[in-house]
Amino acid sequence: MKIVLFLPLLILLFGCQGLEQMVDTTALVPKTQEKSFHTKVQRFEDELGSVKTKEERNKLVDALINASDMECSTYQYTMTQESEEKTDTIYTYMFKKVGQYIGWDIAKDAIDAVSTMTDADVKANNREKYTQALKPNIIKAVQIARKKYLHEIEQHKLLDLQAYSIIDVKKDLDNYDKRCSTYYGLLEITNALQKQEQSANQTKSIDVDAVKDKIKEVTKEVKQEKKCDVNLSKPTI
Repeated sequence: MKIVLFLPLLILLFGCQGLEQMVDTTALVPKTQEKSFHTKVQRFEDELGSVKTKEERNKLVDALINASDMECSTYQYTMTQESEEKTDTIYTYMFKKVGQYIGWDIAKDAIDAVSTMTDADVKANNREKYTQALKPNIIKAVQIARKKYLHEIEQHKLLDLQAYSIIDVKKDLDNYDKRCSTYYGLLEITNALQKQEQSANQTKSIDVDAVKDKIKEVTKEVKQEKKCDVNLSKPTI
């Protein structure tokens, strides 16, 4: 029975195109996120309602970005389990990509640890182990994701008030805030793994070797725990 249940995972993992294929992570960006980070904008309500010039708008944008950066720095050390379904998905893609470096058998065990076939409580515990182990690189990756979007915001600040309104500013802040999450951090790490041989600057920012080592370490740990649970559940004669 276990073999039959495991076949769909093998098909997903190895597929007709192979594990070595690059992952299109752009398709993984969630449309909504529960428990997501949001900058507290209440203290900026007066400014948001009284902007009259491009200069006033840009000054407000800078203030909002600074507030977001400060609040995100605190949030990164407490963020956990947001958008669990999406986080599971990106973990699966990341393990698939890292398999060529750490071994397909370890990658398969890692995917199994966060798969839908794993007990929900065990899966949540396994996912948290990976998140905590990768936390330093996730934090770096979040900063990279936000810096990329900040570049877009800086370009928008060049536009006049009609082309880049306060409504647009709020949308940009929302998109900037979304990148303060475990999900976007994992997405950036996966991108770094994909570009390992192509982008020296990216891999210097995210320690992909440390990522590989941590995934191997945690996977061995959760696999050992699984074996212990199985042995304990066996009836004694």
